[in-house]
Amino acid sequence: MKKQKAPVEPVVHLDKLGKTVEVGSVVAFPAYNTLEIGVVEKATAKMVHIQKLPRDKWRNIYKKYSHDIVIVNDADVTLYVLKNS
Repeated sequence: MKKQKAPVEPVVHLDKLGKTVEVGSVVAFPAYNTLEIGVVEKATAKMVHIQKLPRDKWRNIYKKYSHDIVIVNDADVTLYVLKNS
């Protein structure tokens, strides 16, 4: 007889300010010595995968811990996303 696996609970990630990070959230995150803006593409058990905006031909996906990012929901950021995506 096979053992039944326990149901996997959905992972809840919180940003630096305690807001819930979801797929599709616009976030600010550190990359090298600069601050970048991107969109959360995927959430794993430990990290979130972020697509940098604007997309370039080099490195686009960054893996960051959720406590290292901040969700930004502002009119200026919305304009930036529309302009650079």
